[in-house]
Amino acid sequence: MGCVDPVVDQGSGIARTEVLKAGYVETVPGVQVKRICALRLEACANAAGKIASGEAGLVVAGSVEMMRRVPVLADRGIAIARKSVLQGIPADLIASLRG
Repeated sequence: MGCVDPVVDQGSGIARTEVLKAGYVETVPGVQVKRICALRLEACANAAGKIASGEAGLVVAGSVEMMRRVPVLADRGIAIARKSVLQGIPADLIASLRG
């Protein structure tokens, strides 16, 4: 499970929480990936790698982001140090401009 900012409502091991909420048995692991804009691709690539290597026969992969409840840069991560702009900022601008 990819998660951009694992804080606030997205924190506390959301991948593990989703495994349990989905009704899987407690022995099924949940793994969380944080790769900023590449997290969805990374989660799917990790899942495919586990299947290709024979480590797993079935993998559920995905990502989560609650932009309304967890603001961009909520974890004060690398984007601030590099003074770059994450995709959420222009996406919010476009959504605001187009209503």
